[in-house]
Amino acid sequence: MAWHYLYQKLTALLPQKTSAQLTRKSIERQLKVLIQQQYADAAKKREAIWHWGNNGNLVHYATERCENILAWQANENLNDYFTRVLPAMSALAENYRRDSSDHDGYALGTVRELEEAIKIKARVCGVLC
Repeated sequence: MAWHYLYQKLTALLPQKTSAQLTRKSIERQLKVLIQQQYADAAKKREAIWHWGNNGNLVHYATERCENILAWQANENLNDYFTRVLPAMSALAENYRRDSSDHDGYALGTVRELEEAIKIKARVCGVLC
């Protein structure tokens, strides 16, 4: 998937707002939509295992790992959230990049897509330049 297309897709799903307009609840809702889309993609790949092989399982497990990282901690503010989540998502992506079982890169693509959504939100909030 071309990065330009991905950026357009993500910005359409995650409309640009000022950091004052971004709330924990709005980010949670937007990420929930993206996560559900990843689970749906995994399910489609699992249903057509004859074509996709183990990629459906890899996408599902990558989505679960992302969902765990992206879950908000109690009393976590936006800055703390992004400070915790951005490095964790980057580390997870690096883990999948080195993972020989993800030779087609679908799990890595899943992580990168969710990571890019978080980076967009962090930029809007002024946490990431």
